[in-house]
Amino acid sequence: MYYNTTDLPGLALLAMLQALNAPSDRASRRFTAPFTFFFLVLPFGISTGYMSVTLPFLLTGAGLSVAAAAAIVALGASANTFRFLWGPLTELDKTPIGWAGGSI
Repeated sequence: MYYNTTDLPGLALLAMLQALNAPSDRASRRFTAPFTFFFLVLPFGISTGYMSVTLPFLLTGAGLSVAAAAAIVALGASANTFRFLWGPLTELDKTPIGWAGGSI
Protein backbone atom coordinates (compact mmCIF):
# COMPACT_ATOMS: atom_id res chain seq x y z
CA MET A 1 0.00 0.00 0.00
CA TYR A 2 1.10 3.54 -0.66
CA TYR A 3 0.32 6.35 1.75
CA ASN A 4 0.92 9.99 1.04
CA THR A 5 2.57 11.04 4.31
CA THR A 6 2.44 14.75 3.49
CA ASP A 7 -1.36 14.78 3.75
CA LEU A 8 -1.75 13.16 7.17
CA PRO A 9 1.26 12.90 9.50
CA GLY A 10 0.09 9.77 11.32
CA LEU A 11 -0.01 7.65 8.17
CA ALA A 12 3.76 7.13 8.16
CA LEU A 13 3.53 5.29 11.46
CA LEU A 14 0.51 3.34 10.23
CA ALA A 15 2.38 2.26 7.12
CA MET A 16 5.35 1.13 9.19
CA LEU A 17 3.13 -0.90 11.53
CA GLN A 18 1.36 -2.56 8.63
CA ALA A 19 4.65 -3.40 6.95
CA LEU A 20 6.00 -4.98 10.14
CA ASN A 21 2.92 -6.88 11.22
CA ALA A 22 1.17 -7.81 7.98
CA PRO A 23 2.92 -10.60 6.09
CA SER A 24 1.45 -11.73 2.80
CA ASP A 25 0.14 -14.99 4.25
CA ARG A 26 -0.77 -14.80 7.96
CA ALA A 27 -1.83 -18.46 8.12
CA SER A 28 1.68 -19.70 7.34
CA ARG A 29 3.41 -17.37 9.83
CA ARG A 30 4.74 -19.29 12.83
CA PHE A 31 6.56 -16.54 14.65
CA THR A 32 5.67 -13.36 16.48
CA ALA A 33 6.54 -10.12 14.77
CA PRO A 34 9.43 -8.39 16.57
CA PHE A 35 7.49 -5.14 16.85
CA THR A 36 4.94 -6.93 19.02
CA PHE A 37 7.53 -7.33 21.76
CA PHE A 38 7.74 -3.55 22.04
CA PHE A 39 4.22 -3.50 23.44
CA LEU A 40 4.91 -6.49 25.68
CA VAL A 41 8.04 -4.96 27.25
CA LEU A 42 6.79 -1.36 27.44
CA PRO A 43 4.96 -1.75 30.80
CA PHE A 44 8.11 -3.27 32.32
CA GLY A 45 10.18 -0.32 31.15
CA ILE A 46 7.69 2.23 32.42
CA SER A 47 7.37 0.64 35.86
CA THR A 48 11.10 0.06 36.25
CA GLY A 49 11.92 3.59 35.13
CA TYR A 50 9.41 5.07 37.54
CA MET A 51 10.60 2.94 40.43
CA SER A 52 14.33 3.51 39.88
CA VAL A 53 14.39 7.16 38.73
CA THR A 54 11.23 9.14 39.42
CA LEU A 55 10.26 7.74 42.80
CA PRO A 56 13.68 8.25 44.47
CA PHE A 57 13.82 11.78 43.07
CA LEU A 58 10.40 12.59 44.53
CA LEU A 59 11.13 10.90 47.86
CA THR A 60 14.47 12.62 48.43
CA GLY A 61 12.94 15.91 47.33
CA ALA A 62 10.27 15.47 49.99
CA GLY A 63 12.95 15.09 52.68
CA LEU A 64 13.38 11.31 52.89
CA SER A 65 16.96 10.13 53.30
CA VAL A 66 18.80 8.60 50.38
CA ALA A 67 19.17 5.31 52.28
CA ALA A 68 15.41 5.09 52.87
CA ALA A 69 14.69 5.87 49.20
CA ALA A 70 17.21 3.20 48.16
CA ALA A 71 15.51 0.66 50.43
CA ILE A 72 12.16 1.42 48.81
CA VAL A 73 13.66 1.04 45.32
CA ALA A 74 15.29 -2.27 46.33
CA LEU A 75 11.96 -3.54 47.63
CA GLY A 76 10.22 -2.56 44.38
CA ALA A 77 12.94 -4.14 42.24
CA SER A 78 12.84 -7.42 44.14
CA ALA A 79 9.79 -8.57 42.19
CA ASN A 80 11.79 -8.41 38.96
CA THR A 81 14.78 -10.06 40.62
CA PHE A 82 12.86 -13.31 41.00
CA ARG A 83 11.42 -13.24 37.49
CA PHE A 84 13.57 -16.23 36.53
CA LEU A 85 11.59 -18.33 39.02
CA TRP A 86 8.02 -17.50 38.04
CA GLY A 87 8.70 -16.97 34.33
CA PRO A 88 9.09 -20.66 33.45
CA LEU A 89 5.98 -21.51 35.45
CA THR A 90 3.88 -19.52 32.99
CA GLU A 91 5.28 -21.66 30.18
CA LEU A 92 3.77 -24.83 31.65
CA ASP A 93 0.20 -23.86 30.75
CA LYS A 94 -0.06 -22.42 27.23
CA THR A 95 -3.77 -21.62 27.36
CA PRO A 96 -4.83 -17.94 27.38
CA ILE A 97 -6.34 -18.36 30.84
CA GLY A 98 -3.09 -19.82 32.10
CA TRP A 99 -1.08 -16.95 30.62
CA ALA A 100 -3.40 -14.39 32.22
CA GLY A 101 -3.26 -16.13 35.59
CA GLY A 102 0.52 -16.41 35.48
CA SER A 103 0.94 -12.75 34.72
CA ILE A 104 -0.89 -11.64 37.85
